[in-house]
Amino acid sequence: MIKDEAARISAVFQAAGAEPVEAAILQPADVLLDLYGEDIRGRAYVTNDPVQGEMMLRPDFTVPVVQMHMQSHADPARYTYAGPVFRKQDEDPRRAREYTQVGFEVFDGQN
Repeated sequence: MIKDEAARISAVFQAAGAEPVEAAILQPADVLLDLYGEDIRGRAYVTNDPVQGEMMLRPDFTVPVVQMHMQSHADPARYTYAGPVFRKQDEDPRRAREYTQVGFEVFDGQN
């Protein structure tokens, strides 16, 4: 049911001109730590890969989508995404540790 709702919302975003994009579930921790600060470490699932180094289960889509956009040099650009994100819930065990995030990012070069 959640996947169906995520697909419905993504379809609305695509109809508004957004290009669907994917982001790897495992993200390099150094980039996320640089942007979010060490606070994210306490809320993220972190692992060490012998080749890739410290990695995090994707805590959200914002950083990887912005990185994709910066590499594409598209202007203007609209993106949509949907998929699982992961956050530790040490304080409230009733909150989901994995949930679906759906988003719409607009880069149009205007303020």
